[in-house]
Amino acid sequence: MDLPLTPEIGELVDYFERTYIGRTLASGYHVVATYPIHLWNNHIGTPLGLPYNQPVEAWHRSFNATVGCHHPTIWKFILSLKREQGLVEVRHTNYLVGKPPTKWRRSQQSEEALKTLVREYYSPDRSKMEFLQGVAHHFSLGAD
Repeated sequence: MDLPLTPEIGELVDYFERTYIGRTLASGYHVVATYPIHLWNNHIGTPLGLPYNQPVEAWHRSFNATVGCHHPTIWKFILSLKREQGLVEVRHTNYLVGKPPTKWRRSQQSEEALKTLVREYYSPDRSKMEFLQGVAHHFSLGAD
């Protein structure tokens, strides 16, 4: 049973199509999404343990904390970049000597939960609604 779309839901669907999915117009012309599926879909990489956007988001939060304000002076920004460069050099040295990067326990749990969700996507024992509820639960746990 198809439910009628409210204008708000229609706008939301339109946004996701424009931004993440892409669409084919009535003329047959395909409009590519702003962020094509291959850039953001981690369905293949997640079970393999490949990195996804969470580390980038973590770095961004960390760098924002280092800067400490939304509109720093040029001098404060340069100092923050120097601190970040020092951290990058330490991480690079650790990598060269074979020391694996440390992960927060919560990040490890989040990665394992995502791997489980992707593995179970095709499980005949789970409905698609249960899968989506698992995804929603995972993201609610990851929210700060």
